[in-house]
Amino acid sequence: MKFVSRSALVAALSSAALSAHAALPIGVSTAITEGGADGGVLMGLLAAAGAGLYIVWKILRKAGIML
Repeated sequence: MKFVSRSALVAALSSAALSAHAALPIGVSTAITEGGADGGVLMGLLAAAGAGLYIVWKILRKAGIML
């Protein structure tokens, strides 16, 4: 298969995928958007909790309480 026909196939498939995504109901696209925002908040909270645990671990290790 030639490069030109492959690129045309890729362009057609991506165009079809975009049009299929645009056909989603409003409620579904809203849920996807809100889920992405909630996922970002969750990742931020997990990173903050991890940093807090690391700091506590370093303090306890320096105090000789924890190896």
